[in-house]
This record gives sequence, structure tokens and C-alpha cells, in this order.
Amino acid sequence: MPPLRRHQLAYLSAQGWQAALEPARDAQALDCLGHWCAHGLPLVVTRQPLPLAPERPLLHLGLSAPPAWGRRLLSLRVPATAIAWFS
Repeated sequence: MPPLRRHQLAYLSAQGWQAALEPARDAQALDCLGHWCAHGLPLVVTRQPLPLAPERPLLHLGLSAPPAWGRRLLSLRVPATAIAWFS
């Protein structure tokens, strides 16, 4: 996995989206994340806890939802294997 930079864009794989949608979330958050998933939109790399667990690191990602979803800040933790690519 390449070194991570804050504000770097991360695109999730299909399995990555499944992992991101698993935790219990409210209906508005699920609606927003479902839209992001359906349109293949990226998430943003946020601050990472140090050190990352070498056996199965969870990456911290986020998204600033648009006005339709109340401009909420959504936080996600996904396994490193959930990332399809970075840009």
C-alpha cells in the first residue's frame, strides 16, 4: 500500500463499500453513502491513528456530505484491502 496523505482521494472496491456500509448508521447516512457507492464517488483520507495495525489495518476515511444530506461529516473505517485505488 502506498503512503497515505491527508485529503488524498480513495476509491473503494465493491467489497470495500460493503465493509463501509456494515456498521449501524442512521437512515440519512445510509442514503448518502448509498448514493456515493452507486455513483463510484471517492472518499477522502483523514488522519490515521499511529501505528496502523500491520495484521489488518483499518484506514480512516471521510466524506463531507452535500446539502441534500445536511452537510454532515461522515467517518468510515475500512480495511486496507477495501481500497480499489487512490488518486
